[in-house]
Amino acid sequence: MLLYLWTLPMNVVSWILVRLTRCRQDQIFGDWFLPEGSWLDRLMLKHGILAFTPGSAYIVFRHGVRPNVNLWQHEFTHQEQHCRYGPFFLPVYFWYSLKSKLAGTGWYRGNKLEREARGE
Repeated sequence: MLLYLWTLPMNVVSWILVRLTRCRQDQIFGDWFLPEGSWLDRLMLKHGILAFTPGSAYIVFRHGVRPNVNLWQHEFTHQEQHCRYGPFFLPVYFWYSLKSKLAGTGWYRGNKLEREARGE
C-alpha cells in the first residue's frame, strides 16, 4: 500500500500524459504507443528516444518502435527506480544528468540511472 502512495504523484502525471497524447495501448503486453506525428512522438524522434517510463505504471514507446527484451529490461529498470525514488525520481534523474554533463560524459550516457538501466 505504501508503495502505491509513494509512486502516486508520478503515476498521476503519467496517466495524464498518456491521455493527453492519445496513446494507444497494446492489447497483449499493455504497453502504450504514441500516435504517429504527435508532438511527443516528433520530440522523441528528434532526440533518438525509443521509449520512456514516466512512472512505475506505464512504458510509452514512440510510434513504430518494436520493443525487444533489451528495451523492455531497460524501461523496467526505470520503473524500479520510480519505486525507489518515488516523487523524487525526476529531481534525482536531473541531478545525475547535470552531474554527468559537468563531468563530460553527457546528459544521458553518463547518467547514473541510465547506466544502471543499461546494466553497466
